[in-house]
Order: sequence, then structure tokens, then C-alpha cells
Amino acid sequence: MRPAVIVVVGAGPRGAGIVERLIANVAELLGGRTLEIHVVDPYSPGSGRIWRQNQSALMWLNVPLQSVTMFTDSSVDCDGAIRPGLSLHSWTARHGGDVHSHDGFVSRLTQGRYLEWFFESVVAQRPTTVTVVVHTTRAVELLDHHGGRQQVRLANGEPDVTADAVILAMGHLDVLPDHQAFGFAEFASRHRLSYIPSGYSADLDLGMVRPAEDVLIRGMGLAFVDLTVLLTEGRGGRYQTTAGGLRYVRSGAEPTIYATSRRGVPHRTKFTYVLDDPAALPRFLDAENYTGSTSWAVDFVHDVWPAVAKEIGWSYYHEFFRAHPKRVRTGWNDFARLYSADPWGSETLSRHIAAAVPNPADRWDLDSVRDPLARAGRASLERLQPYVRSLLRADLTRRTSSGQSAELGAFLGFRSAAHQISELLGNDRLTARSEAAIGARWRRLYEHFCSGPPPLRTRQLLALSEAGVLKFLGSKVSVVADETERVFSATSATMPSALRFTALVDGWIPRFDLRLTTDKLLTRLIAAGEATEFVRSDADGFAYRTGLIQVSGETFEMIDRRGAAHRHRYAIGPFTSTRQFSTFTSPGTNGRSFRQNDRLARGVLRTLEAG
Repeated sequence: MRPAVIVVVGAGPRGAGIVERLIANVAELLGGRTLEIHVVDPYSPGSGRIWRQNQSALMWLNVPLQSVTMFTDSSVDCDGAIRPGLSLHSWTARHGGDVHSHDGFVSRLTQGRYLEWFFESVVAQRPTTVTVVVHTTRAVELLDHHGGRQQVRLANGEPDVTADAVILAMGHLDVLPDHQAFGFAEFASRHRLSYIPSGYSADLDLGMVRPAEDVLIRGMGLAFVDLTVLLTEGRGGRYQTTAGGLRYVRSGAEPTIYATSRRGVPHRTKFTYVLDDPAALPRFLDAENYTGSTSWAVDFVHDVWPAVAKEIGWSYYHEFFRAHPKRVRTGWNDFARLYSADPWGSETLSRHIAAAVPNPADRWDLDSVRDPLARAGRASLERLQPYVRSLLRADLTRRTSSGQSAELGAFLGFRSAAHQISELLGNDRLTARSEAAIGARWRRLYEHFCSGPPPLRTRQLLALSEAGVLKFLGSKVSVVADETERVFSATSATMPSALRFTALVDGWIPRFDLRLTTDKLLTRLIAAGEATEFVRSDADGFAYRTGLIQVSGETFEMIDRRGAAHRHRYAIGPFTSTRQFSTFTSPGTNGRSFRQNDRLARGVLRTLEAG
């Protein structure tokens, strides 16, 4: 019998994890049959593009090293064999790495070395019946071959690989500029300005931003932090530790950075402590409560959002009552009974909270998270800077001092709600309008509150602001191409006057859209109708275009234009309709990525076994 052949396109963390699961399951499902696994990626297997070695050592992994593992453990609920191994923390302790002493974060270079070691160790421990072949190139075309087999064409001219199954796991993919970005690029070219559209920080050409030039960066999430680091430390600036905190010492090569976003402040800082007795969640938002009936579709704004808000508040107050019994006027049980009885936002509930928690500063304020600059009003650029710095200092205190632990309670409420919303998306109970609303009302809010930088990065932003290198421009900024002045003109909801810039950078990670993808393989599959967009529709005809490649929710098989699943083609990752997606997982948490990878690998191997 000829060997079974599987091609995995993409060798970053997701692709490497799938290879591990294929090897873990091969003995059970293929017996003694030999298996060839071909891995296709222009970057090193394991690290892939995002975690590759040829990038600045200043780029960090934005989760603590204790929170990353690539190996399954006893917590993982999957059918395949459990194959424990070193977490990033254990690997770093054994092999060394640039752990930043302040917060326990490592560079992307260290994370990349861990991922490459993971792939190498998995391949080294494969059974003798398995061969792994790495092709350091791109897959540019996928064709049906005889008997359902697949033909994979490679960009470097190597012979095509003929496979029994192909798994697309390319991770984050580039897209073409959208209409506004295309217009800005054309405007900048005509007037000799600098415009850098959204992209992955390590791939961007920041050299076009001149020293001392005023540059506007739109977006203040993790990509913004990376860009700021590259434009300051990356150009020779440095930090000194003083009694009052960090002080930035200019190199003279950095620009003056003006920053803006929808909320006008950077994402909230990572926590550095844990709770002793967190609230048991979920309490008010449980996806199972929405799955008992098939006669109604769930509306996010009407049915889900009130429970989201109440869940976050519940988790906050549970911790506040536990940690600060002298700052409340009632016991937790009495408060919990009253809190549970009334809907979120009702006057009755507000009165109960005010009576139990007398100091307004101690109460959970979701509105201030949604609009942090609301109380700043209209302010000049000079007045806005100390106000934003005061918010950053307060955030650092809450996120690094266990004496402010109720904030972490709210975070855990956010995280629980995110999991339940993912479950609702996964079982397709939400309306199409709800999916559209989730992006605007929930996802960005969650990222702002829960997906921020390490504390040291926030301290560095403070130092840059105090040095005048970083200036906050306010919220809801509108940027236009001013043909008269031949500059980018920016106005905000916070500041009354317009500012003019000769350099503009879009500081966010581009969202995948199959209509704008630059990936040749996907472009050809879409044009041929062999891949299609996942579109959600409501009964009244409203349609929400996700921009994602449609795959089967259970098997990850690719769906073609006719709605048929292809039993030899699979796809998983942020470019697909996989409703519950994650790459890295913490040890001992039954990681979703492990369960997905195992289900996918076993499904593919069963197809080969049957065929």
C-alpha cells in the first residue's frame, strides 16, 4: 500500500500544533500504514512569520510566559493521545531566554525559538512510519487530482505535491488596502507625504517617518505599542529608572508621535496578580440557556448584552465585597440576592448598589470603560496630556496592586462573557445583525479592557508622554486628506482645533477579508468557486458578510460555492469561519486550540483510513 500523504500549508503555531496531533494519532488511526506529512511555509516551521527570528528583539510576546504551552496535558479533553511537554516557562528556565525581569514577559525571538524547538522535538519523536518533509516556500495553487487526491503547486518551482488531504493553516494573512487606505496612499504619493497602512509591525517600513517629524498613529492597541517601541527605542532612545519612575532619554532620531483611537487612550495594562477566591462563573450569561429552543434566534443587543454587563458587575462586586468588607454596608449574601433580582441598568439595581457601596469611586463603572475621556470634555492638547497620564497611572495601580483587586474581578467577568459569546457564535444561535453588533459593541471593548500591554510598556508610554515624544490626540478622530494644505488633517471629539501631519500610520492589525486577500492560493480557490465567504442572513433578508472563508463547524472541511463540503480539503485559523479560535493556551486549562487540532487531525486521518 502506498504511503498516505497530508500537506499542511502554514507552519506557524497552528500548523505546528496540527502536525503534533497528526503524529499523536497516527498509530491508532492508520496502524502500520506509512504517512508522509509535507509542511509548506516560507518561514521556519514552528515560529512561522509572526514569531520569526529576523525581527527586532524589542518586540515582546504580550502574554506572560507562564501562560503559554504547545503541549497537551491531563486537562485536555480530547480523543487523541496526551503528549505532555515543556511549557514556555519551563523551556525558558531550561534553555534560557530574555525574560524581562519587571513583568515576566519574553521577546518574540524567545517565543519563536520555543516554537521552533517544539516542532523539532515533535518531528524527532515521530514513529518510524511517519516522514515529515518541510518545503520552505509558499503554496500557490490547489487542484483536484485523480481519485479525489489533491495537487499542491509550490512557488519555488519544486515538483507538485500530490496528497490525500490538504490542511490550510496559514494563520494571519495580508490583505490589500481598503478604499480609504488606497486613497490615502495615492494622496501621500502625489504630495510626497508618508502613509503606512495597517500591517504587522515587524513587516512595516518605518524608515519613511523622519526624525522630529510629527506622525499620527491611528489605533492604540498592541500594534500601536509595537510601533511606538520601534520609533523610539528602535531608534536609539533609552529609559532611565528614577525615584519617580521611568525617564525617557531621546536619541534625536525619533519622531514626535501623536496617538488616537476610538476611546482616545491605550489598551488597559496586563494584570500581575491573581485572585484567591474569584466568583464562580458563568452566573448570568450561560450559552446553554440560549440553546434549549430552536424557535427563536438570539439578539445580542436585546438578549445577551444585558447579561454581559450584569456578569461583569457581579464578578467585580464579588471580589470587592471579599477584599474590602469595611467599605460596604451590607453582607455579600444580601447584596447578591438584591443584585440578582433586578435587571442591569435599572433604577432599582442602581439604588441597591449605591446603598451597599457608599463611595461612588468604589462602584463598577462600565461607562467609563466604554468612554474613558467622557469626563475630560473638550480640552486643548496641552490640558489633555496630564489627564490621559492620570488615567494610565490609575490603570497601572489597579492592574499591579492586589489592593485594587476588584478590577481583576471585572476582568474575569469579561473573560467569562467572551467564552459564552464564542459558544453562541459557535452554535449559530445569534442573528446576523447580532454578529455585526458584536464587532462594534463587544469585541473592541473586550480587546481594550483585556488585551493590553505588559505594565512596563504602559510605564514606558507614560515616560514618552512626559518627555513630549508621545502626545495623545483624543477620541473619535477624523482624518482627511487636505488637498489645499497638502497634509493629513485630523480633528477629534476631544479637541476643538485641527492638527496637520505629514506622516500617518494606521496602527492596527489588518482584519482578514477574502475580497482583499493577497494570498494566491486562496484567491484562486475563491475565483474557481471552490472556497466561499461565510455570510449570515436573517429571516427579513438582512445579510452580514464576515469576509471569512466558510468551513464546516465540526470537521473544518472547506465549503464551496454550492454549499458542498470537500472531504479532502480543510482549513482552520483566523481567516476561516471557525467561530471559536485561539492559538496559544495556558497549561492546565483544557485549551481550545488543542481540542480543535485533535478533532481536525483525527478527522483527516479517519478519511485516509476509510479511503
